[in-house]
Amino acid sequence: MISPPMQKLSNALRRVIDRYRPLTERQEQILQEELVKFFSELLRTPEDQLPKIEGELARRGKRSLFEKILREKLTEQEALTEQETEILLKEVAAALKWSCDYEKTYYGKCRQSEEKRKAFDFLRAWHNVAIFDKESGRVAEDSERLRLLTPLLSALNARNAEFFKGLAEAMQLLES
Repeated sequence: MISPPMQKLSNALRRVIDRYRPLTERQEQILQEELVKFFSELLRTPEDQLPKIEGELARRGKRSLFEKILREKLTEQEALTEQETEILLKEVAAALKWSCDYEKTYYGKCRQSEEKRKAFDFLRAWHNVAIFDKESGRVAEDSERLRLLTPLLSALNARNAEFFKGLAEAMQLLES
């Protein structure tokens, strides 16, 4: 049985995926993977992710929406009983455990090094865009390809050997 937070996440993912139809089966899998990865990162490091979300909402002119949601959540948390707090802590612990397990599965042996994770993410993103382009019949714009190359070019400029070791490991993981 799926825990309530994971069921909510699953339902949210389904609504987002349904909005982007028609997708091929592989494109749907890629979109699910990206969304789950985002939610995993949000669970592990909310202090890093929330400013990004706030910035994006502000860019779209919806900053007040973010503040309203945050204010409502803080007010709700202040009013929790001991039992509700215990339940919430158990759900948070379960969500964090899921996030850690997901990260182990997603990154494999690349998860121990931040540079290797960057290499893995770069390779995965490059591969996913290639699949989307092939299956949708569109050609990626040069600006999109250049943006995707940013981690690789940064590693080259910095002569970052750890990134390139991670790139080789990521290739092996993704080929298997």
